Amino acid sequence: MKFKFPAVVVTIALTLAWTSLLFPASPRVSGHQSTQQPTNRQLDRNPPQQPSRASEHRTALVIGNGAYTSAPPLKNPPNDARDMAATLRALGFEVTSGINVNQRELKRLIREFGQKLKAGGSGLFYYAGHGVQSKGRNYLIPVEADIKSEADVEDGAVDVNLVLNYMDDAQNGLNIVILDACRNNPFARSFRSASSGLAQVDAPTGTLIAYATAPGRVASDGTARNGLYTAELLRQMRETGLGIEGVFKCVRANVQRQTNGQQVPWESSSLVGDFYFAASGLDASKSTAGNSSGSGEGLVNRTALDPAAIELSYWETIKSSTNPEDFRSYLEKYPTGQFASLAKNRISSLEGASKPGEPKSATDSSPTELAFWDSIKNSPDPEDFKSYLDKYPNGQFVALARNNLRRLETGKAENKSATNANSTGVNVGPPKTPPKPGAVVKNQMGIEMVYIPPGEFMMGSENREKDERPVHRVTISQAFYIGRYEVTQAQWQAAMGDNPSHFKNCGGNCPLEDVSWDDAQNFINKLNESNDGFRYRLPTEAEWEYACRAGTTGDYAGDLDSMAWYGNNSGNGYIDAESILKNDQENYKKRIVDNGNRTHQVGTKQANGFGLYDMHGNVWEWCEDWYHASYDGAPNDGSAWLSGGEQKYRVLRGGSWGSNASFLRSASRYLSTPGYRYYYDGYGFRVVAVVRTQ
Repeated sequence: MKFKFPAVVVTIALTLAWTSLLFPASPRVSGHQSTQQPTNRQLDRNPPQQPSRASEHRTALVIGNGAYTSAPPLKNPPNDARDMAATLRALGFEVTSGINVNQRELKRLIREFGQKLKAGGSGLFYYAGHGVQSKGRNYLIPVEADIKSEADVEDGAVDVNLVLNYMDDAQNGLNIVILDACRNNPFARSFRSASSGLAQVDAPTGTLIAYATAPGRVASDGTARNGLYTAELLRQMRETGLGIEGVFKCVRANVQRQTNGQQVPWESSSLVGDFYFAASGLDASKSTAGNSSGSGEGLVNRTALDPAAIELSYWETIKSSTNPEDFRSYLEKYPTGQFASLAKNRISSLEGASKPGEPKSATDSSPTELAFWDSIKNSPDPEDFKSYLDKYPNGQFVALARNNLRRLETGKAENKSATNANSTGVNVGPPKTPPKPGAVVKNQMGIEMVYIPPGEFMMGSENREKDERPVHRVTISQAFYIGRYEVTQAQWQAAMGDNPSHFKNCGGNCPLEDVSWDDAQNFINKLNESNDGFRYRLPTEAEWEYACRAGTTGDYAGDLDSMAWYGNNSGNGYIDAESILKNDQENYKKRIVDNGNRTHQVGTKQANGFGLYDMHGNVWEWCEDWYHASYDGAPNDGSAWLSGGEQKYRVLRGGSWGSNASFLRSASRYLSTPGYRYYYDGYGFRVVAVVRTQ
C-alpha cells in the first residue's frame, strides 16, 4: 500500500532584521518550534522503495547584499553568499548566485528560481544582508533601497512572502530557504515602530525556518570573514550523517556558547522526516527500509563533500566577475589554491596593475585543469595563458595556450595585462581579394577592423526622442571597415605619445576616453600619414547606426547586460541607473561615481551580429556629422550630414559606462561641441577605413 505524507519544505536560517509576523504565532519550545498546519501539498511515497534524495535535482538561489548606498554597508554578506554557494555546489546543488543586487534583479532571480523549482527535486534559498520588519511583514533590503520612512518599505524592498509563494506554487517537494540578516534595522530612526530583529515566522506544513537569533533580537555582522551564524552553519552543513535538525542544534549550541548567551539561533519547524546536507556512507535504502512509519527517513543526500570540490565551486561562482574584490576574497580563502595565479591576473587586469606569476608546477591534467582552461580559453589577456603554462607545463592544452599567447602578445604595449589581438602590431593591410561580410583585417598599428557590407536599414525611432524622427530608409551603397573595438589607450599612446584618459589604471586595452572630436581628427590624421593602403575617418552617423544594429530593429542589438558596460553594471555592484536618474537626478553622477562605475577592457562583452564589440556602452563614440535636431532633410545614402543646421555640435553615439539604458539604444543620439573633453561623459571613438583607390 502507499502512504501519503505532506510535501517537505525546509526553509532555513531567516537571519534578517525584521519587525513583524508573516504567519500567526504558535507556542515556542526552547529555541525550537514545531507546528501542525493544514496540508496544502502532498506527495505519495512508498517508504520501502523511497529513493535517495541524492538522485533528485537540487536547486539553490544564493544572495549576498553588502554594498548598500543608503544604509550602512555590511562586510560579511558577500563573503557569506560566496562561501554558501561554493558549499552548496559541493553538496550537489545547482546554484544561481547574486552579489549586491538591486530590487529588480532580486525579484527576477527569485522569479526564475521559482520556475526552476517546478521541475521538481529540492530547492534552497539563502539571503545575507539587511532586512526589516514592517506592519506584520518581513522584507529583504536591496542594495539601492533608499527607505526614508516605513511607508517606503513595501515599494523599495522585497517581501519574503515572494519566496515562500513561489515555493508553494512549485509543489516540488523539498525547499530550503536560508536568509542571514538579523542585524539592527538600518532605518530605525524613520520607523514609527521600535521593534528590533526579525519577526517570528511560523513554519507552514513541512517547513523548517531558522533564524540567526531569537525573534525580536539582533545578530552582529561580525569582524571575521563570515558572520558568526553563517560560519557555524557552513561548518555543520559539511558534517556527514548529521540530519538537518541536528545541524541547527549544533549551530545553536556553538553560537550561544561563543556569544555567552547573547545570540541564540532559533527555528520554527513543521518538518516531516529527515534531510541530510552531507549523508554518511550508509545505503539510503537501509535508512528507508526501517521507516515504515512514513517519517521520511529516506530523504538522504549521498553527496561526498570534497574540499577541492568546494574550492572549484567557489571559483565557478566568481570567475566571470568584474569586481576585483571577489578575487581578493578567493585569495584570502585559498592563498595557495588551484586558481590563485589566475585570481591575481584577474585583479591585475581589472585594476591595471601587474602581478607576479605563480611558481611553476608540473601538475598533470585533472578536472581542475579543465576548469582552469575553461575559465581562460576566451581571455584577451596573455597573462592568463602564461599562468596556465606555468601551472600546467605538460597539460592537455599547452599547444592551444602557446598559440593564443603568440597571437595576443606584442611585447610593445606599456601594460602587459592590456594587450589583445586588436593591438598585435601585425601589418596586414587591405585584403588582396574581395572580403566576406564580417572579415577582420589589421592595420600596421594592430587596429582590428571588420568588413561591413552594403545594405539598407530604417534609421531612427518613432516612439522616443524628437531628434530620432522621422524614421527613414538609408541605403549604404559602399562597403566600409569599422573598428572591431573602440580605440584603446595603448593605441593612442603608440600614435600620439601620451594618454589623456581619466581611467588610466584600467589598462592599455581599455577604451580611450576624455578626448574631443578635434582630438579624434588628430589621431586619424596620424593614421592617414602612414599611407598603409587605407583612408581613415570617423564613421558617419548613418554608418554607425547601421553597424550597431547589425540587422536588428529593436532598441538594442541584443541583451544589453550581455553586450554593454553601462550605468547598471560597470561598477562595484549592480544598480538601477534609470531609477536613480528618475528619482534622484541631482545626485545621479555622485551615485554612479560612488558605485565605482568605470570603463572596462574592450571586447569583454558579447559582440553584435557584425562581430563588433562595445557598440552599446563603455564610451560614447564621436561621429563625423554635425548635429541636427531632427532627420528632416537627412541624407539617405549613408553619407555624413555636413550641411545645414547650427553646425555647432558634433554627434556622439552608443552611451558610456555612466549612462542609463535609454542612452545606449541603437537610435539614441547625443551632441557636444567639437573641442569638448570630459571624462565623466566618456567621449571616445572608433575608426572607419576604406581601401585607397590611388
